[in-house]
Amino acid sequence: MKRIFSMGILAFAAVTGLTFAGADAPAMPTSPVVAQVGSVTITQDQMDQDAALQLSAYQVQTDLYNKKRAWLDRKTHEILYGQAAQDAKLSVSAWRKKEIDDTVVPPTQQEIDALVTQYSQQAAQRGQLVSDPKIQDQMKKQAADSLLQQRKAQREQQVYTALVQKYPVTINLQMPEAPNVKIPYNADDPVKGPANARVTIVEYTDFQCPYCKRSQDTLHQVLAAYPNDVKLVAKANPLPFHPHARPAAEAAFCAMDQGKYWEFREKAFASSPQLEDADFMTFAKEIGLNMKKFEKCYQNHTYAARVDADLASGQALGVQGTPHFFVNNQEINGAQPYEVFKADIDKELAKK
Repeated sequence: MKRIFSMGILAFAAVTGLTFAGADAPAMPTSPVVAQVGSVTITQDQMDQDAALQLSAYQVQTDLYNKKRAWLDRKTHEILYGQAAQDAKLSVSAWRKKEIDDTVVPPTQQEIDALVTQYSQQAAQRGQLVSDPKIQDQMKKQAADSLLQQRKAQREQQVYTALVQKYPVTINLQMPEAPNVKIPYNADDPVKGPANARVTIVEYTDFQCPYCKRSQDTLHQVLAAYPNDVKLVAKANPLPFHPHARPAAEAAFCAMDQGKYWEFREKAFASSPQLEDADFMTFAKEIGLNMKKFEKCYQNHTYAARVDADLASGQALGVQGTPHFFVNNQEINGAQPYEVFKADIDKELAKK
């Protein structure tokens, strides 16, 4: 949600002499001074207006809120369970056993086997061998424990919901307000969508990231659903453990030189994560680029500094992994489904 956000202004006063009004008197800052560098003054307002700092402060406040809310949730459960046990003339442990533990039906062997099959398939995709009988036994135990814990959690929620109806709970802890910031991007960044769109999605992506590849279908769906209201801005964020991600980012910017960034990007993601340097020349030919210009741009690392600048801007905004999105000022981390983007976009469009 896009609201006014304040990092809080530090109150202080330091008077180190007399100041007289007059033509030669220096202009007094309208905000507290936090630093003086030679003749340059840095004020609290300047610091408060920095998007990266505001987002960092919001994240800190959100993390603290989540910890406080988790503590309150544990405390309300403790009080409600204690009250219910007292009403039943039982100890809390005896009440829990009667109302929760004894009501949970253990998973069937068929359910356990189905989850083990899922574990095995996931392990195989990672290239791990799971045929060892000891590993199979470990997976069966893990599956049985996981299913049982899920059922206990479901039963706890059912009991808690019923208790709240009997003993109403009011939580007055206020969530921190999202900062009203505009995520910075460059005028010459790759953009898809109308220039005057009310919602801007700034995407930090990596061409060798499987989750970035997965997110492309969602982005296509978003742009198709909001052709007049949403634009997508692409930022490079190649991760250091993807050896061809940075060359791919530079190559994509070289394609941008000839007006075909998005065409190159589609080719790169279609082949990802198995990218090689030779692939970039193939993509360039397939989308009809002037090969001499493209090869010169790529081989000279013309856009190396541009990639560095994108990485630095992402780090300043707290981007640590990919894909990472900003829907106006709302963060979406990871390859989230269309519904997550739609919820944030609709909130932004509902604002006057």
